[in-house]
Amino acid sequence: MRYVLSFVLVVTVMMASGVCEAQTGAGLMQPFAEGEAHEFSGGFMVGREGNVEAGGVSGPAVRWTRYDSRGRMNLSGGGGSHGQGVKDAGDDDPIAQAKSGGIHVGFRSRHIELDTTFAGLPERMSDHAVAVGFELGTIEGWGALDGFDVSATLGVGYAGTTAFSDGDAYYGIANVMATKRLNERSWLTLVLNYDGHRSFLPDVPLPGVMFRQYITRELSYTVGFPFSGITWEPNEKLKMELRLLGISTIEAKVAYELFDELSVFGHLQRDTTTAMIDSPGPKRRLFFEQSRIEAGLRWRPSVGTGGINTEVTVAGGYAFSQEFTTGWDTRDDVSVVDLSDEPFVRVAARFGF
Repeated sequence: MRYVLSFVLVVTVMMASGVCEAQTGAGLMQPFAEGEAHEFSGGFMVGREGNVEAGGVSGPAVRWTRYDSRGRMNLSGGGGSHGQGVKDAGDDDPIAQAKSGGIHVGFRSRHIELDTTFAGLPERMSDHAVAVGFELGTIEGWGALDGFDVSATLGVGYAGTTAFSDGDAYYGIANVMATKRLNERSWLTLVLNYDGHRSFLPDVPLPGVMFRQYITRELSYTVGFPFSGITWEPNEKLKMELRLLGISTIEAKVAYELFDELSVFGHLQRDTTTAMIDSPGPKRRLFFEQSRIEAGLRWRPSVGTGGINTEVTVAGGYAFSQEFTTGWDTRDDVSVVDLSDEPFVRVAARFGF
């Protein structure tokens, strides 16, 4: 099972837009966890009241609250299985031939409330998107591309500071992915990504290539663009990950299983939230860059009535290097205001069935 989750990182693509867009991006077609055909998650973070800062001078008070939700469904029915290439940890082959068939539908939603009197910030930033993914087949007789399994996703989203009333805030999403198993321990994935909401080169299709290899059953790595990372599980209880996504997001994770159902974890992340603002001129996009470090507990109770896999997370941490900028993308953005470093709390849950 853990090897399936590690493989997910290969096909999860994030072109510098914040969090991994497995629900609406290239990762929409990744395999589901074994026994699942639907997954939903959601949560919220609340930061302590701080201040806006400009030129080293503190300004009005500000408090941010962030809500995230996402989900993914296999409309063809049937969850992860050996028939779809999902492998148990005990199988000899450390890599699953991940072909998650059928039609997948996914969604993601992020909403940030900004409670402040500072006139340079909106009251809210929202980003919502839906997408559908499907297999296109296996390439045959095309030379170097022979044997690649090809899939695609199409979607639409809205990212703005008003409720679906800004026509310029709508954007399209499209991905074509080709994955080939090179040998029993390595994979090659080719990606062409279009995302009108990227914080870097929006509306420009960007190619990507990623190579993944298992050095041992416990240690694997991915190198390429837009994703690189390394995963190490030295024993059954400890797992460590480092991930670089696009050009603006970095994540480091460590988790240790205290008991069968309870784990403690630490998480460092920097991401960007983007929204169209109601302003004249070319610099109509607002970027909120934020770094966070947190620690918490993750509870995974035994599968309950109806076969629903449940995960509950409670964490606390510190938000720092918080900055709002405006521009068309992050190549030419200009600073609006910084936020003071403040602690936060987070509560989240995931359900799969």
